[in-house]
Amino acid sequence: MARLVLLPAQRTHTGGVSEVDVDATDVRSAVAELMKRFPALPAAEVEGCHVAIDGELVMDPFLETLAPQSRVIFVQRIGAG
Repeated sequence: MARLVLLPAQRTHTGGVSEVDVDATDVRSAVAELMKRFPALPAAEVEGCHVAIDGELVMDPFLETLAPQSRVIFVQRIGAG
């Protein structure tokens, strides 16, 4: 199962859960499973993040394939100004 690592801001909507194992073959289905498990988690909290898969930042992650041992980390976007 792929492992999703959540940001502190996301954990406020998951009861403090910081990591979730999901049976998913791509990031889109992993996020769908996450949202199903934690309906209080706003979609924008996840969809507005950068995503690192197995240590590599992915620019367009939602169609990326996940291996069963993949580690997916949601990374907060940083605004420049």
